[in-house]
Amino acid sequence: MKYSYYQNKKQPPCAEVTDEEVANLIRHDEKLAHMTLDIRQHITANDIATADSIKGELPSVTFSARFTGGRRYDKLSEYNGEIVLDLDKKSPEELARISKAVTGNPHTHISFTSPKGNGYKLTTITSLPDGTLPQSSEEVRNYHAHAYDQVAALYEELCQTDIDESGKDMTRICYLPHDENVYLNPNPQVLIVDLNRPLREKKKKTPGRKKSSGTTTETPPYQKPSNNISYPQSESRSLLALLLYYHDHKNKYEEGNRNNYLFRLTCTYNAYGIPKEEVAPFLRLNFTDMPPEEIDSLTDSAYQHTDEFNTRKLRTSQWNFLRIGQYINSHYETRYNQMKHRMECRKKGEEDFVMLDDMVSNSIWMELNEAGYPCSVKNMENLIYSDFSFSYHPIREYMNHLPQWDGIDHIGRLAESVHTIPAQREFWLKGFRHFLVGMVAAATQEEVVNHLCLLLCSKQNLGKTTFINKILSNDLRTDYLSTGIISAGNKDDLSRMAEFMLINFDEFEGMTGHELSLLKDLITRKFISIRLPYARHTLNLPHWASFAGTCNYPQVLYDPTGNRRFLCYEIEKIDRIEIDYPQLYAQIKHLLDTGYRYWFEADENDEIERNNKPFIFQTPEEEMLLTHFRKPERFESFKYMTVSEIAEEIRNRTGYQYNHAGKILLGKILTKYGFQYVTSKNMRRYEVILLEVESVRNNQLYQ
Repeated sequence: MKYSYYQNKKQPPCAEVTDEEVANLIRHDEKLAHMTLDIRQHITANDIATADSIKGELPSVTFSARFTGGRRYDKLSEYNGEIVLDLDKKSPEELARISKAVTGNPHTHISFTSPKGNGYKLTTITSLPDGTLPQSSEEVRNYHAHAYDQVAALYEELCQTDIDESGKDMTRICYLPHDENVYLNPNPQVLIVDLNRPLREKKKKTPGRKKSSGTTTETPPYQKPSNNISYPQSESRSLLALLLYYHDHKNKYEEGNRNNYLFRLTCTYNAYGIPKEEVAPFLRLNFTDMPPEEIDSLTDSAYQHTDEFNTRKLRTSQWNFLRIGQYINSHYETRYNQMKHRMECRKKGEEDFVMLDDMVSNSIWMELNEAGYPCSVKNMENLIYSDFSFSYHPIREYMNHLPQWDGIDHIGRLAESVHTIPAQREFWLKGFRHFLVGMVAAATQEEVVNHLCLLLCSKQNLGKTTFINKILSNDLRTDYLSTGIISAGNKDDLSRMAEFMLINFDEFEGMTGHELSLLKDLITRKFISIRLPYARHTLNLPHWASFAGTCNYPQVLYDPTGNRRFLCYEIEKIDRIEIDYPQLYAQIKHLLDTGYRYWFEADENDEIERNNKPFIFQTPEEEMLLTHFRKPERFESFKYMTVSEIAEEIRNRTGYQYNHAGKILLGKILTKYGFQYVTSKNMRRYEVILLEVESVRNNQLYQ
């Protein structure tokens, strides 16, 4: 079966379409979906004129016949014998009942909900007893009148409702709305038309109120409620949907909470004065996974509280706010990114979320106003920046959608692609695994901070920076990898610790001793106290980021007293390998779930310090001490000297002058190298051997 297709009602037919193409268009066309939604929202707002205007732009077909050049009998190309019925101005529960009856009848060919959402359309194929259709214009008109009358009688009896007789016009177009539940029977039972059967008498119309122009007033299917009045049936339908939408943002309909969810929703309907006989059908239609008798029982229980019935009303501002939220929710998805501390959105049907910046926000605001939902940008943003939008943690989301770990050591394979000097090989395999698992733990758990900083040292152009960057998967690298040194006094730098998963300190050797000291504090800081741009208050943000870095020469650590936060490795070669990121991170997730210890215990600190020893830059204070003093051996005679006395002895020999900070550092160096001491008269005296000047010269330290 083919039909004439019209782009809109003002144009002649532009194509011929099949029944399957019509059904696919109704079910899947995105433009139809947007236009249908707009029509129904204007109906809800009681803006009938705008709704009718948009409806006139919908594509349409003539099911009964095909035409060439226009929808007139003299332009008739071929009569199809297909009858269209309109069942208008029905409540949601009536539509549900009618749909079930219509789709269960073998004569139904196509059926769907009308553009305004308050009616139902269906078609039936007919023929003469011999399977043919009339050919002449006069015969077609007579046949169509009988066919329409007999099909209408059948479905009036079936659906127990009146049929709109406007559909009997063979030239009438049928607008195509969006309906994902459109029904198509590819092999319907043809209804045989009896031309000898008399036509039924026309039904008398019940007179309605007249406008001043003389036209009958159309009762809109939805109206905005006034304050302090009961809701007519048409208004309560809209209120049912709005309160469901609002309730859904406050409560979760999920296993274990379904009965409680529906009971509380029904109590809300009771409080807002919606009649019980409208609530149960609405719930049965929207919650098909619940047994109807259970829904009826919940409704009965909620409506036993008669003292609460009709005790609450929506103010105009509340009504408008809910409608704005409903519009945004039907056109957009909004979410709050917990790592980036920003709102993101995307249009329904689009793939990527974008930051809700001023341009995007203003565009949504303009769209709202053009669609008939006037509001200020501030009010719109207040709505979006609330629990209206769901919170989203990208790393947790990524980890929760990984496949099952396949049992292969993907972490070990990645670690083995990096060739350290032989002396560090074993510690590299251990330290890298600790760092990788700790990085994911810190990025997914607010109470965890990764206390380790990975540092790779080698000559240039070995691929160190690339390797560190590729620790993150392609999905995470774009938005959650940052590069560059962090300055403790720079607010933007500090915010990176609360926004990124990994920060790569490229050219780590550029850091001074003071900056390195501040970095050690940042590495272990649990929260970042900062006021974000446009924020009104200072926030304590979780420290999500882990640190790694690269350098081209090894002496980059300045603290002679200890560097256990750094895992330093000298690299000889890095192999380029393909990384199976889903399985790599699935293994990390498995290790976290099974309690893997990704940190170093206190008794392992010596192992870290031994590994880091070649990377420590010896300060002048340390060099001077080790040049002129040493620890005594067992049973060897020694001298007791204070820090000041040691500093004075070095000054006498070399002229090097220690300031106050230098003397404090000297004391730390003595402790680091294990010089024993005794305390007398509130002074700490160290056991030292003062090397002879001749011995120092023999070591060629001054040559």
